[in-house]
Amino acid sequence: MADEESAKLTITGKLSYSDDITVTQAAQIVAFLNADQGVGLPTVPLAGANAGLLGSAPTPQRPAQSPRDALEASGAKTNPERIVAFGLSITQQGGRETFTIDEIRPLFRRGGVAAPANLSRDFASTVSLGWIAESESVSGEYYVLDRAAGVLTSGFDAIREKRGGGGRGRTGSRRTKKAPTVPEVFADKDIVSTHDGWIDYHKVKGKKDMYLWAVAYARELRVEAVSNVELSWLTFELGDGITSNNLNGNYKLNQKSGYVNKNAQGKVRATPAGMEHVKRLTEASE
Repeated sequence: MADEESAKLTITGKLSYSDDITVTQAAQIVAFLNADQGVGLPTVPLAGANAGLLGSAPTPQRPAQSPRDALEASGAKTNPERIVAFGLSITQQGGRETFTIDEIRPLFRRGGVAAPANLSRDFASTVSLGWIAESESVSGEYYVLDRAAGVLTSGFDAIREKRGGGGRGRTGSRRTKKAPTVPEVFADKDIVSTHDGWIDYHKVKGKKDMYLWAVAYARELRVEAVSNVELSWLTFELGDGITSNNLNGNYKLNQKSGYVNKNAQGKVRATPAGMEHVKRLTEASE
């Protein structure tokens, strides 16, 4: 077969390329470069040494969203919605699946919105909405559930709960799941599962010591004593809840050790010995 006429092709940019190729190959490359950009670009078959240079177009990945871009793309209006948008921004940028509360916290400012007074409470609300969940393998890390994974493309209107509108058109058996009511004593507190100089709550072994950690933590938050309702809420907010039917048993175990007692209103408070025991738990874990 007769040799085909050759042509000099030079491409400059982020990738520079220069070579003597056949006229047919040059025409194929020019056609490729003039093709529409996007998913599904045509494959251009090249022969010989040039095969693979522009042999197939890579499928472009969705660009990572900055905090501000994520808010605008999703139409997020509430703090739980912003948490989801920021979480997706983090996972896209880092090629990861999970994110933490501490990573989300500074993104409110970077996104141009006020930071929540109680971010832990907003995380709990986001979990209750079925938009994020805590990792089963790593405590304190969260991931976006499938239901909310597409909000940077389709926006929150597609999944946002409808409000108002009276009773017309509603199914009688359907009820909106509500976030747990925050006890008044913790309404202005930022609840986190870590405390300077203490073992992390989720690393404490045994419900007895977890119970004491929570009671002592309340005291550190200037809540001197807590009711069973308040204490149960606090343990769930910390990430590993103690149900109300298990509170009395753990109270008696700690009372027997001299770590807790009750005030005149019947609320539980940590004793100095109890506070010291929490510090010893930290030392034992090191």
